Amino acid sequence: DGAHVHVPGFEGESNHFSVFVLPKSYEVSEVPVPAAVIAPKLPTPYIKRTYKNYITDVFNAGAIAPEYQLFGEVEYCTCKEEARDGFVQLSGDAHIMHDFDGTDRVVASAKIRVEAESKATFSLRGADGVLCKFSFENGGIVSLGAQVGEYADGEDISFRIVYNGEKGRTSVYVNCRKTMTVGSGTGKACTVRFTTKYGSASIDNLVVSDDTEVYVVNDDFKKSPDRFIAQSGNAE
Repeated sequence: DGAHVHVPGFEGESNHFSVFVLPKSYEVSEVPVPAAVIAPKLPTPYIKRTYKNYITDVFNAGAIAPEYQLFGEVEYCTCKEEARDGFVQLSGDAHIMHDFDGTDRVVASAKIRVEAESKATFSLRGADGVLCKFSFENGGIVSLGAQVGEYADGEDISFRIVYNGEKGRTSVYVNCRKTMTVGSGTGKACTVRFTTKYGSASIDNLVVSDDTEVYVVNDDFKKSPDRFIAQSGNAE
C-alpha cells in the first residue's frame, strides 16, 4: 500500500534480477510465478573505460595558447560586436594543430567559418598520418569524394565528427544534425588540425574528447529484431 521497498543486490558485473510483486495472501498453488525474462544471448560484461576531455578552447584568453603548433598566417582575432569573444583566423596556406594523447574513439567539434573563394580542411591524425579529413570548398563539405554537408560562405557552422577507429568510420554532424557516416582510418587519434589552402577561414569553440556514447545495445530496428523476445501480446 505505497510502502517503500528496498531490494539489495543490484550491483556488480553481470548480475541480473527479476522482481515480482505479490500479495501477502499469495499461495504457490494458486498461480505459478512467471518465469524470469532471460535474453537468448547475454552480452559479455562491459569493460569500463576512463573518459577524458583533451581540448576545450573558446579562444577568449587574448592569445593563442602555446600548446598549438602554427604555420603560415594564423592570427588571434576578436569579434567586432564583443571584444571578449575571440577566435582564430587563418589566411593563405596555413594551419593550426594540437596534439593530444587520444584513443580510437574520439569526438571533435568546432565552430567553423569559411569565406568565399576559400578552401579549408578539418582533420584528425594518428601517429602514421591522416585518419579522417573534411574539406570545405564552394559551399560543400567533402570527405573521400563524398559530400557530407553544406555551408554558406562567410557564415558560422557547428561541425562535429565522431571518429570510430575500431571500425574505421566517422559520423558527421553539421549544425547538430547527422549528415553521413564515412570511412576512415583505424587506430588512435592524437592530433587535430585545421588548415586553409587558399583564401581565409576561422575556427572557434574547439572541443576534443573521448566518445562516451559506447552502447551495449543500440538498435534502430531497421532489421528483424531476432535478438529480442516478445514477452507480451502487446509487443510486435
